[in-house]
Amino acid sequence: MMKFLDQLMSSGNLERLLTTSTASNFSLELFFVTKSEITKCGEPNKLVASIDVFCGLLQAIQNQTTIAKTLVQLSIFLCHKFPRIRKVTAAKFFEAILMYEDVVPEENMDQVKPKVPSKSNYQCQYLFCLG
Repeated sequence: MMKFLDQLMSSGNLERLLTTSTASNFSLELFFVTKSEITKCGEPNKLVASIDVFCGLLQAIQNQTTIAKTLVQLSIFLCHKFPRIRKVTAAKFFEAILMYEDVVPEENMDQVKPKVPSKSNYQCQYLFCLG
């Protein structure tokens, strides 16, 4: 289900439902359905699929409640016990921030950058420099 939702969101088919003010409850309901699907879930593939859905929900600019709840959930995933979940969340979250420019205010975009050292371990390239 979550892979299908991600495909719909990434292809732009749900963009009108996510970005208009009249359908703002749709994004919140989609958040709660996705959250309930992963509650007490330890399966990494299902969690990774939900990360894609949560990142897609960041385009719901008309519903600040959905964005706030989604950011909290993504922050929780950044501290997950599985290293793969943390790594995928950081990468997808950074991509979503770049794609959906309204998530981070323009004046703060220069503070949200990946650390890209020239000669380092490239497994840790998606750490955020927030200050």
